[in-house]
Amino acid sequence: MQLSTVISDAVLAGVSFYCAWGVYLAGSRYGAIGLGLVGLASLAGVFRFSVLPQIAPLHSMLSGMAGQVGIPLLALSFLSAVFQIPSTDSKILVLGGLLLIAFLFNRLVFSIPAYGIVIGGLAALAIVIAGVRALPGTAGLLAIAGAIILIVAGLAIGSSGTMAGFKRVDLYHYVLAVSMYMMGTALRQLT
Repeated sequence: MQLSTVISDAVLAGVSFYCAWGVYLAGSRYGAIGLGLVGLASLAGVFRFSVLPQIAPLHSMLSGMAGQVGIPLLALSFLSAVFQIPSTDSKILVLGGLLLIAFLFNRLVFSIPAYGIVIGGLAALAIVIAGVRALPGTAGLLAIAGAIILIVAGLAIGSSGTMAGFKRVDLYHYVLAVSMYMMGTALRQLT
């Protein structure tokens, strides 16, 4: 059992589910789904690193889905809220379905090595653009900071090895929790 990773995954899951609930209550279903996918992947991590190490492939798949489907859904929700684009169920559902199909194709059929980085980076860039459009309000600052923290977490911290005596995966989870909280709060304010 990796207690430090169980705790960091639990913190990320709790923050993500809390923000998903708040965003859902504010009226952003797809933003809630995006945050919920991050929470679900983290919850699977809690079980993987505590009592069910055999679910490592499921945890890996859910983590990829959170980054390649969940974060883009969050970005679409930001763009919809800030640019006042009617988020009709059919449009977002089609885009979400395409993201899911692309994720599964990349995962199961033909793996493109940089796909996850590109999709996650484009989603974070979309959130930054939405945040800039929402300035000078607090929500705009939170969106920009949350998206930048998300990028830094992925590129500078990563999830393997150690950094300053701590497991990188644990630092990654805590930094992601801050990012999810900032973006969840921003989206709730903008919706």
